[in-house]
Amino acid sequence: MKWLNSLFNDQNRVTTVLVLSDILLINLAFILAYWVRYDLQLFRAVDPAFNVPYQVYLPFVAVFTLLLIFVYKQQGSYKQRRQLSWIDEFYA
Repeated sequence: MKWLNSLFNDQNRVTTVLVLSDILLINLAFILAYWVRYDLQLFRAVDPAFNVPYQVYLPFVAVFTLLLIFVYKQQGSYKQRRQLSWIDEFYA
């Protein structure tokens, strides 16, 4: 049960929230882009041959989401840094 306790410590909880929020925002960005392009057709009308339902893009969205989360992890976006005071942040 130690692994379960370690999963819910403060540092892992923050990382979990960051990853879940990234997943949510990546998917919201795809939904918004689809809506603007295919439903609103703001910039140009979509040729009916290319007007496909959103479900067609779901495999791509899933792969792209996983790829972005992996890249963010590799770049250290989810590492917890020590807290800096606002004065330290200001002068850094």
